[in-house]
Amino acid sequence: MPWFYLWFGTVIDVVYVLALYFIVALLLSDKAWIFKLNFKRLILMGFLGVLLAIVNEAAALALNLWQYAPSMPLLLARVGLSPVLQMALLAPLSILLSSGIIKKIKTE
Repeated sequence: MPWFYLWFGTVIDVVYVLALYFIVALLLSDKAWIFKLNFKRLILMGFLGVLLAIVNEAAALALNLWQYAPSMPLLLARVGLSPVLQMALLAPLSILLSSGIIKKIKTE
């Protein structure tokens, strides 16, 4: 059954990135903000990714859904460093790659 957990985790990451996209769209009042991508907006996605990861990890730990290995480096919020870094990098990179793909499709 380990394949299910990998698949489920991937789907959840996609949902998080989509949620972050729409949160940024609400903050900027621009649902097509991906077409006007700049460094500031990518940083905003990364920052929101960090916040989402911290809240998600803290909630999962509080609900005893998982625990960290003793070797996991922890942040001040007592959540694991790698899940926070993952979302901090995954969200802006996903948007950056999607933006490039969309622009390429539009020019063909």
